Amino acid sequence: MSILLLVLAAVLGYDNWSSGAGWEATGPQPGYFPFYLSLILAGASLYGLAAALLSRRVESETFVTQAQLRRVLAVFVPTVLFVLATQFLGLYVASFLLISGF
Repeated sequence: MSILLLVLAAVLGYDNWSSGAGWEATGPQPGYFPFYLSLILAGASLYGLAAALLSRRVESETFVTQAQLRRVLAVFVPTVLFVLATQFLGLYVASFLLISGF
């Protein structure tokens, strides 16, 4: 994941550099702030990559148990259904359906 974020940061940095990442007499150019945000993203992904490579501990335990996954899905699935219902029915109707238990 760190490598993908590093590639994304490089692409964003290049794009923002080409659109102007400097300072003009009137203020920053259009790519100034996004360019420096891409540098921060690149630094964070390099840190994550270095931490992953230097970590020699092997994880032997599972990431999530079935009980934990059920609790997450008990919140996630109704939330996704509410968002989808809101898109098609509107906020008031979707909220009414959620409250009434449909």
